[in-house]
Amino acid sequence: MNRTQIIDMPENIDGVTNVHDLHVWTITSGFDSLSCHLLVEDDKEEQEVLQKVINIILEKHKIEHTTIQIEKAYLEHTEFKVKKMVAPFVFIVGD
Repeated sequence: MNRTQIIDMPENIDGVTNVHDLHVWTITSGFDSLSCHLLVEDDKEEQEVLQKVINIILEKHKIEHTTIQIEKAYLEHTEFKVKKMVAPFVFIVGD
């Protein structure tokens, strides 16, 4: 699976301006999962955009299990800043 193709695909959908925090992994053989955040234009109906993205991910990449967070331009959240990883899944965070 090509990460760039997965990121570019939703960004080509009308109303999607950005894809970030993308994670794709295999839960078990033949069962892939995807999570990401989509920045959707403020004047677009987010549920319609979400359904289009889900359908395209399923059709193009055969990923049935998706968790997608919709964001609008006015949403603000902090970035997860990783200084270093000291062990698998143990992160030192900060500026």
